[in-house]
Amino acid sequence: MRLRVRLLKRTWPLEVPETEPTLGHLRSHLRQSLLCTWGYRFRAFFTPE
Repeated sequence: MRLRVRLLKRTWPLEVPETEPTLGHLRSHLRQSLLCTWGYRFRAFFTPE
């Protein structure tokens, strides 16, 4: 599955290997692949608004 992730007016592509991932899988894949690129720690916690 291909997604676009937008944070602070910056958009990055994100490819997830599963065809129908759960929210937990999406969150962990996002942490592992994009957070370090954006300058966040791997163990950063996000809460829904």
